[in-house]
Amino acid sequence: MGWNSWNYWGCNISQDTILKSAQALIDSGLDKLGYEYVIMDDCWHAPERSPHPPHPPVADPERFPDGIKALSEKIHAMGLKIGIYSSAGTMTCARRFGSLGYEEIDAKTYKDWDIDYLKYDNCYNEGQAGYDLISYNRYAKMSRALSDTGRPIVYAMCNWGEDGTWNWAPTIAHLWRMSGDIIDVYDGFDDRCP
Repeated sequence: MGWNSWNYWGCNISQDTILKSAQALIDSGLDKLGYEYVIMDDCWHAPERSPHPPHPPVADPERFPDGIKALSEKIHAMGLKIGIYSSAGTMTCARRFGSLGYEEIDAKTYKDWDIDYLKYDNCYNEGQAGYDLISYNRYAKMSRALSDTGRPIVYAMCNWGEDGTWNWAPTIAHLWRMSGDIIDVYDGFDDRCP
């Protein structure tokens, strides 16, 4: 189990907010109850990928001045594990760069940063959805890339349950979403989600 930054922080994350949230998880005793993942959702990204081939992902230098590797080391020193976010599209839901077409270099970078968990979203998927095999192939690329790193990274697919995810996701991911986003409002639904 773990904690994800999105519902509380949205895009207002930094290395300090992630570290303070990790410490709060420990201070509240949730780590003793099985909460071990601190998942940094959307908006950790720099404005663009590295300009140097093969164009690996880069963290926002103002929000994460020590870099993701250093943040990962601090989270691990607390006895916790760290997760990161990307999208199986050209951009993330918050319009940062996505991983579509960059699966191998992104997975290798996550390994180099000692990432333990990847939440992999569905935004800006270039129309590569609408049929189960199309979605399967798009998400399987990241599954293979993560596996090829040799590092055990939990793969959490977040394709909102499109294309019968429950029928094929168990073959390529550790966990998957079967619906749109949840929010802490209980009197209706979010019409932005399928």
